[in-house]
Parts: sequence; C-alpha cells; structure tokens
Amino acid sequence: MHENCIVFKTMDVVERKWGLLVLLELSKAGGSVSFAELRRRIPQVTPKIITIRLRELGSAELLSHHGREYTLSQSGRELLEVVAALKQWALRWRYQGEICKFTACSQCSL
Repeated sequence: MHENCIVFKTMDVVERKWGLLVLLELSKAGGSVSFAELRRRIPQVTPKIITIRLRELGSAELLSHHGREYTLSQSGRELLEVVAALKQWALRWRYQGEICKFTACSQCSL
C-alpha cells in the first residue's frame, strides 16, 4: 500500500500499541471517562502512553475531550463497528469458528 492510501493512514492510527484498547474502554464506559478512570480501567498501560494515545486518537477525531473527560466521537463509534466486523470475519475465515483465546476479547464487547 502507498503511504498516502486512506486505508494505510487509518490503520496507522488504529494499529499503534494500546490505541484500540483505549477506544474499547471508552466504548464500554458508554459516556465520558476521566483520565483517572481510564488509568484504572487499563492498568497495564502507563499514564504516559495513555496520554500519547489520547492525543493521537483525538487528532484523528476518534474521540473528543472536554477538560479531563474523554468521549468517543461518532467517527470512533463507527470505527469500532468496523473492528467488530473484522473480528467476525477473522472468526469465520481465519480461525474457523475458534473462540477467542484471550480473556480481553470476552471483555471487549465486540
């Protein structure tokens, strides 16, 4: 893929380590989440990385923030629908109906 391809550029944002997890946690919250709450929800990610990912996802317009509260944007919610479809495709075609082997999958609500 060419670096100016819109799919390539979109995947570059989503595939960064912990980026998708941040989006999923915002989705599960169902509303605004403070930075402190996000840290509690994903303790395996350092505060520095959470901050970086929040900035990147905000720049990509996948989330919005007001003060210290973060919320998925409409764009972010629609992206997670695409991720859910990707998961269903993977279970059907790549993993032949296997159930996910990672506990995080059962908690991600995709």
